[in-house]
Amino acid sequence: MHTHTVDRLSKHAIAATQRDCNNDVRLIILQDGRRLAYQEYGDRRGFPLFHCHSHGSSRLEASLFDAAAKKAGFRLVSIDRPGTGFSDFDQTSNPNAFANDLLALANILGFRTFGLMASGGGAAYALAACHAFPERAQLMLGVSCIPPKPVGFLSNISGFPVRVVTELMRLYIALRHRLCAKDPLHYLERLSDTLCFSDRRLLQNPRLLEAMNKDIEESMRQGARGVAHDISMSYVNWGFDPGNITIPVLLWRGSADTLVSQQCAKKFANTIPNSSLHRVPNRGHFFFLRSMEEVFSAANSQLKSNRESKSLLFPSRVDKSSESPLIRAAI
Repeated sequence: MHTHTVDRLSKHAIAATQRDCNNDVRLIILQDGRRLAYQEYGDRRGFPLFHCHSHGSSRLEASLFDAAAKKAGFRLVSIDRPGTGFSDFDQTSNPNAFANDLLALANILGFRTFGLMASGGGAAYALAACHAFPERAQLMLGVSCIPPKPVGFLSNISGFPVRVVTELMRLYIALRHRLCAKDPLHYLERLSDTLCFSDRRLLQNPRLLEAMNKDIEESMRQGARGVAHDISMSYVNWGFDPGNITIPVLLWRGSADTLVSQQCAKKFANTIPNSSLHRVPNRGHFFFLRSMEEVFSAANSQLKSNRESKSLLFPSRVDKSSESPLIRAAI
């Protein structure tokens, strides 16, 4: 398996592809022939964090973290999940299957260890990788994560009911997409009405609105099928228990968040043994647009603690050639 530029291999490539995607999107070919797309942000030499975008988003979501990640020394590798952006759709995709896709990319990029980062509904996918590869994953950062708890009777069954939910979601999202296409900013304006004062002020920034609008459009590049399937996976059994996750999970939430309540956030954190819930005062769901320095600083501290713990268990010679306080990629 190798990486390629999108214009060489993607059947979705068009003349405007490189302009639309900053010509930095790359593809790998998985063992089953599917194409998996990713894009990198932050510090190219930094410790790698695989970003799991929220529902209805794409790899472009990580552009919101680019400057802070570069400053903190993190290499963000943001992946389009199957059916979104340039990644091929896969009817059998679920959090566990995506974890295997992520590991394939990690092996191609040469990462012996890495971290996970998730926002919104991407938490289930990041947790799946944490559960599946505890020897490779060092930590997970969750920002404004919607508690990915399987809901109702669908958590215990599969097959036809799941297909019904997927189809209903596909129809709903397709309708919403057509409405958004007529007025791309209308959806974001309606979302703003449900947010706290801090979030509403942030969404008044034209550059931010443009970035979010591009992200939403990119998620629908192949239509609504992939996004609908991705959302439906929040309502079925994932095949793993978050209570068995052993690596550190750092969850962050704005105290004024109107989309994820404090009670739900605490309940979610309590399901993961080695987790911590951090509260950002007077900020809302989009607190990370101004406060990622604190999040990445905590991540660096956790990685340093991980390294020191391993040094106590397995003493080794100190490398005096490196004076950087940041943890760098193990490649």
